[in-house]
Amino acid sequence: MKLSTLAFTAALLLPTLASAQEVLHFEGVKTAGGDKVGGAPTGAYQASRGPSFISKFDIYCLDYDHTAKSVWTAHSVTFAEAVGINLVQAQRQLGTEKNWDIQHLRAAAWLSTQFALNPVGPGSSDDAWDTIHGAIWSMFSSNANVNQASMLTMASSAVSAHGSDATLDSYVLMLDEQTFSASYSTTMNLNQAFITYDPSTTIKTVPEPATYVMMGAGLFAVGFVRRRQRKA
Repeated sequence: MKLSTLAFTAALLLPTLASAQEVLHFEGVKTAGGDKVGGAPTGAYQASRGPSFISKFDIYCLDYDHTAKSVWTAHSVTFAEAVGINLVQAQRQLGTEKNWDIQHLRAAAWLSTQFALNPVGPGSSDDAWDTIHGAIWSMFSSNANVNQASMLTMASSAVSAHGSDATLDSYVLMLDEQTFSASYSTTMNLNQAFITYDPSTTIKTVPEPATYVMMGAGLFAVGFVRRRQRKA
């Protein structure tokens, strides 16, 4: 009886061990009226899991050096994982030209909250969003468009004031799944990297095929043990 219970429990737990990844659709800039930095729209963006009228959630771009694909497979990791067990993948995605760390990721998360506090449109200063997003991008890219004095100053202030705020770790970094590929090369056409708030409501755990095989084997073992117990 103990064996069957153990096998059954293991089978149920296996799917939760799979990586957090899913196919997403890029929905573009969330709020009309924002300006651009070097041709890149600024402000909050949105993604969805299905048709554009359902399952939308906010995402914030970190990666100025890539173009957003209309559909991509996202692999979400926590900030701690990004500078720990997934450092290689995060560096593949965000580059190594800047010495970024978890403090910069937290600062980027805090800066993303500032879009909502700086409305754009008629009668407002659209360049506020440019500076905010430029500051985020400046922490991960050496591109001259996002390394203007005002952007660098805002980024530095955000790191100093919020880089140690672990509550911002409720955001996660969304990497292109290709950065985890065994055949990864620098010529791969990666999607932009994003951060998003509260992965528990935005990212589904997708079991890999091997996981289903293992789960099936566990369920078979449960059935076999129970059948022997009945015969006994």
